[in-house]
Amino acid sequence: VTVSCEIARMTSARRARAFGGANARTCASSTRKSPRTLALRRLRSPKPVLIVPGFLADASDYETLSTCLNKRGLQAAVAPVRWYHWLPCLGGRSVRPVMDRVYASLVTLLYEGPDAVSTLEQDQYGWVDFAQEMADASKGAWTGGSKLIEKMPERRPLRRKASIVGHSAGGWISRIMLGDLPYGEYSYDAARYADRLITLGTPHTSVDGITKKNLDFVNLNYPGAFEEGVNYVCVAGRAVRGSTKGVLRDFAYQSYELCCGSGEVWGD
Repeated sequence: VTVSCEIARMTSARRARAFGGANARTCASSTRKSPRTLALRRLRSPKPVLIVPGFLADASDYETLSTCLNKRGLQAAVAPVRWYHWLPCLGGRSVRPVMDRVYASLVTLLYEGPDAVSTLEQDQYGWVDFAQEMADASKGAWTGGSKLIEKMPERRPLRRKASIVGHSAGGWISRIMLGDLPYGEYSYDAARYADRLITLGTPHTSVDGITKKNLDFVNLNYPGAFEEGVNYVCVAGRAVRGSTKGVLRDFAYQSYELCCGSGEVWGD
């Protein structure tokens, strides 16, 4: 809005100087949009928002959030990560099978829109692909018998960038994805496509040896709000308290215990 107001307040003489005189301005306007038009267009264009599911969560769990954001005038989509996509990542293994899908969703959202994100792997992923990921998660996601990343066309970064909303493990996975250092065999450098990361209930540290390996990677290489040009927002809440019933421990209790050493705490 500030940019648009400043342009509107420019005198005709200043506009003429900016575009090389009245004749040059007239010629330029016939071949390209004015700065004011471009600024207004960017303001009117819905902000793309990619939602990244949490550990062992399914994309369907976040459809309500996506619908709510779209009703508020945003262009939201959920990365099509299914609960079974997390299985090859268990035991502290590489999270590339999930990260590849998140990265492909981010680029697809920017260039093709939210509808294309929901059909990213439609009717292509099968048992053979699952077996490939289980055999070596560090090789990334497979779909239709080949690597998902290799199917992605080369894209030039746009001025328009997306916001990423990562829930739970989806938050620190997104932090790795924003960076340009190789993770496994691939360098994502997704900061080219995003200007904001909002993490919801993300465990940014861990005391457990299983998850500590991946969290140490992100915290040593990309500490804090690392990427320039990316706004980081970390949100924590008191939604679910870990509990036990005799010797049984619920999912929240086990998750919190891995992160902070105690399961009987509040989290989300």
